[in-house]
Amino acid sequence: MIEIKNLSKTYVMGATTVNALDGIDLTIPTGEYVAIVGPSGSGKSTLMNVLGALDTPTTGEYFLNGEDVSKMSEKQLAGVRNRNIGFVFQRYNLMGRISAQRNVELPARYSGVGAAERLKRAQTALESVGLADKINNKPTELSGGQQQRVAIARALVNQPTILMADEPTGALDSKTGIEILDLFERLHKERNMTLIVVTHDQDIAARAGRIIRIRDGKIASDTKTDPAQP
Repeated sequence: MIEIKNLSKTYVMGATTVNALDGIDLTIPTGEYVAIVGPSGSGKSTLMNVLGALDTPTTGEYFLNGEDVSKMSEKQLAGVRNRNIGFVFQRYNLMGRISAQRNVELPARYSGVGAAERLKRAQTALESVGLADKINNKPTELSGGQQQRVAIARALVNQPTILMADEPTGALDSKTGIEILDLFERLHKERNMTLIVVTHDQDIAARAGRIIRIRDGKIASDTKTDPAQP
């Protein structure tokens, strides 16, 4: 369960103060598929960074599974991320010189998981995204869609309860993008994961069960949907 109360995030740049988030109240139950939508500069990526414990709010409260995340130290936030959250980004952020398997293992390594268990988890995660035959390939030997699947497997390796994706199809062609969205939906249903997708694309948002629209740092609308079928 995600719950935020009167949350704001302010950046000071010289003489200018920017209210990236402005008094947001939001609850996301466990297992929900949510799209956060808004134009560039709306605050949607800032909201994802706060929800993902990558950043802390200036004011307000953020509770994740009952824990008050809003006042945690960097070390505590890192622990929250490792235990609860997997991230997928537009540009994959893979290490080019190591294999898909070793890329997927990295979060588990940082969490102190032993070598044998890391290998088992990485193989299972790559199999779950359809890349069991690519474990030894480096990112440069994979297509864009395959690289994004590796990134998704990496996000899954610590068995998170929440998966967050920031413009996950932005670097892909439309056909491959649809395949990635299909994969997200399957993982969401199979694992009962909370899935949060940040996007400016209305077609991507339409596949979620709930659409939260952000404008000028505020929630402009929050609507339950009947997800469009692919």
